[in-house]
Amino acid sequence: MVKVDKNATHDADSQAAVGAQSGEGARKTCRCGHDRDHYMVTVDKEYSAGGWFTVLFGISTVPSKVKLRCTLCGEVLEELTDPAALKKHIR
Repeated sequence: MVKVDKNATHDADSQAAVGAQSGEGARKTCRCGHDRDHYMVTVDKEYSAGGWFTVLFGISTVPSKVKLRCTLCGEVLEELTDPAALKKHIR
C-alpha cells in the first residue's frame, strides 16, 4: 500500500495559487474569461487629429493609444500608450 502525503499536494496547490495571485504566469482576463490573445478581444485604435488626417489619405501612422476590448462584455483589458507597443499597431 502506498501512503500519500495529503499535505504535500495541498502545499503545491497553495503555492500555485500564490504564484497566480502574485502575477506569475497569470494573465488579465475580462468578466467573460477572455485574455488579450482571444479572438473575441479586439484592438481599438485612437489617433490624434493629425493621425486621422493621414489615415484618411491612406498614409500609415502610429496610433496615440490602443485599447484591447472584449467584444462580448465591452470591458477594456489593457490600454497601450508605450511607443514601442504602439508601433506594432500601425495602420
